[in-house]
Amino acid sequence: MAESVYAHVRGACAARLEGSSPSSPTKNMNFETSHNNEQQEIFKEEEMAIVPETIFYSYIEKGIAAAEEEVKKRFEFSSEKNNLSFHAWSHSLGVARRAEKIMHALHTTERKIKLARFIGVYHDIVQEWDPVLQSADGRTTLAVLEKDAEGNAILSSVRDTNNNPVEIPELYRIFRKRRAGENERKSAEMAIDFMENANKEAEERGLPEVFTVADVFEVQEAILNTIPGFDPNLGTVIQPNLTADDTFIGHAVALGDLGTAGMEGAGAYLPEGDALFREEQLDILDRLKKPNLGEEEKKFIMDRFIAWSDFQPKFAQGRMVNLESELGGLTPEAKRGVFSLFTKFDETMAASKAKAEERRLMRQEMKFEDLVRDMGYQIQMPLG
Repeated sequence: MAESVYAHVRGACAARLEGSSPSSPTKNMNFETSHNNEQQEIFKEEEMAIVPETIFYSYIEKGIAAAEEEVKKRFEFSSEKNNLSFHAWSHSLGVARRAEKIMHALHTTERKIKLARFIGVYHDIVQEWDPVLQSADGRTTLAVLEKDAEGNAILSSVRDTNNNPVEIPELYRIFRKRRAGENERKSAEMAIDFMENANKEAEERGLPEVFTVADVFEVQEAILNTIPGFDPNLGTVIQPNLTADDTFIGHAVALGDLGTAGMEGAGAYLPEGDALFREEQLDILDRLKKPNLGEEEKKFIMDRFIAWSDFQPKFAQGRMVNLESELGGLTPEAKRGVFSLFTKFDETMAASKAKAEERRLMRQEMKFEDLVRDMGYQIQMPLG
């Protein structure tokens, strides 16, 4: 595969993030660039010289193993703040698993199914973030903080975007703000780097290229489709890049990313929600380490637990409502296949409501330690 193809994919990836290229080149396989005809010819040549399936599958497994090693090194075996309770290997593997099931339901080829699994484990391999100082209610951003190598927010000499000193209130939040869009672009680049190296290795062995031009573009498209947005009317996360023109893989990976509530039910959804809370709310972990935590801080923390728990059934309901529009570009048969996998919404919403009520009762009875443990925090010492 020509070096210009990889460069073009990376350029198209950046252009989509900047808004200058709203549609992905894979939408209609037109490769709408100044090198349109050249790339169509490369695409045709690649499709005629696909490496044997067994070799392709072996490289898929190598890629998955490489992703697992990288994700665990970055987000499970790092410092306390750099470790991620939600965006760990279990999430990457879960997205790959759900994407694989969706691809089976769409009756596509085994090769495409394996590629979707590969994309699933790479889609969140980069998780860059900034600690953000917020007001106690979380509605006002006071400052974007610096952090040290261990991921700890630096609160000394805090200044706002205009370089004015910021007075730190007695009660505040520190929120982990992920660099959405940039993370997905870099994740796609890491996946494409693996594909490029695999093709170079295959060439050295005298084999056809492992990954085609179409594969590379589908990886880019599918990962960028997982860039999150939020719909306040639905009260849930959406994926604005997912459109009716997307490929099966583009749909499968995006739907798999947000598919826990509908596909796997409360047993998976509730722990995942709590894990995301623990990952995002950076200041709570520091507060829980205090030897003598005051009553006001305990109430402050518990109220945030309750607000998050109340949000969980709304999130699941929003995902259920939005599913129809997300499948808008599929045929009726394909829609039926995907809908058959999303049967757990009612169960998830009911269990989420019950859990929120259970926690509200703990809050009323001031069972602080019980509520902290129920949210999944590992407490090493009695709380004062």
